[in-house]
Amino acid sequence: MSVGHVTMSTEHEVALRPSALAMVWPGVGKKHEPVAVPGIALAPGEVLVSVELATVCPRDAQYASGARLLRGPVVLGHEAVGRVVALAGPVRAAGGRRLSVGSRVVWSATASCGRCGRCRHGMSQRCVSLHRYGHERVARDWQLGGAFATHVQLRKGTTIVLVPDNVPAEVLAPIACAGAAAAAIVEAAEREAPLAKRTVHIAGTSARALTAAAMAADAGARVLLTETDSERRELARRFGAVAVVDSQQIGSDGLGTEGAHSIMPQGEQDAAAPRHLVRAVDFVLKTWRELPYDEFVGEVMGLEGVDDALRLAASEPRARVGLRNERIDIV
Repeated sequence: MSVGHVTMSTEHEVALRPSALAMVWPGVGKKHEPVAVPGIALAPGEVLVSVELATVCPRDAQYASGARLLRGPVVLGHEAVGRVVALAGPVRAAGGRRLSVGSRVVWSATASCGRCGRCRHGMSQRCVSLHRYGHERVARDWQLGGAFATHVQLRKGTTIVLVPDNVPAEVLAPIACAGAAAAAIVEAAEREAPLAKRTVHIAGTSARALTAAAMAADAGARVLLTETDSERRELARRFGAVAVVDSQQIGSDGLGTEGAHSIMPQGEQDAAAPRHLVRAVDFVLKTWRELPYDEFVGEVMGLEGVDDALRLAASEPRARVGLRNERIDIV
């Protein structure tokens, strides 16, 4: 069966014409190597997506620089938006709708088995056989495991969310990591007490922090945000913070964080579950016309600029750098 650039056999072998291109990171201090992938075999329940736009998460830049440990070769990238170009059997998106060729989607940063004890208890992000996009070494059966490529092979157990055509890619791409992490942070705060009429403190103006601020404000919280950069403080106000304070001068103008509940944990944000991605997508789709999510993404480059993109992202970790697939498949 021929579908645009894709030819599939009954065994779900997918021949790609032209070949998919993966930007493979060999390791610290080495430039990415473009690797052609002329075909893949999709296992039942898997989906092949043509990437429209990927964004560089601060963690990607930390891996590339050696600030975080990761063993190559790896196709980095776990934040993206794209379109389905092939499926192995019927696959349903979050909410139950069937995916089809041409569906525009975002997907979770991880894929889980759905069967282990952790998955059964709602902790699929801690699955014992977890797959992590953009973090695993290139393997014969998973050559397209990261978003810094023309295509990504989505494993069974990935949460896939349908998104409309009219929302800019710059709004959608960061949701898989920054948006889902923000939803997890807000949910954790809500478990302690309802956010309505509470004063909450959020440190910094990363995409994660600003999305969490917007979600908390939408829930009725009074958001106090601390940030050193004056331009970023203004951006925070546009995301719903009612008080934005220079974190180097807390208290100098009568404002401070005393009495405010901090909802912004420090360190890695691996706690996002599938429900958090769904909540984040729902919130962004509801608010994207009013809130400047597109300003999370600064410069956008082609895939061949991935090394420059990572260096730029390392110099300004609060802003995403985009990597656009110039040969996005039209289906």
